[in-house]
Amino acid sequence: MAAGCARSLDNQNRMFTICSSAGETSWRLLSTVYRLRDNLREKGVPSDHAEAHADAVRQFVMNEVVTKQDLTLALDTQTLRLTVRLGAMLAAGIALLGVLIKLT
Repeated sequence: MAAGCARSLDNQNRMFTICSSAGETSWRLLSTVYRLRDNLREKGVPSDHAEAHADAVRQFVMNEVVTKQDLTLALDTQTLRLTVRLGAMLAAGIALLGVLIKLT
């Protein structure tokens, strides 16, 4: 289990995991997996097959889901990196221009 995550039982004794880093989104996504399992059972899929499908979705798909919060954080990080690079290039250019002016 990842750091910052906790396992618990819901009101129907189903195991679920909540990660504090993703907050409310993790709960919603895991709740969706359990609704998938319940819908499969209602459609006549055997209980063990429905549980296997839900587990597969939780293990393989949920790890690849990107939340809006994740995208915002990544965009903010990239913006900061580009700003720092541009500032460094501008400072280096001004310093180089100053050196060239001094030499002439």
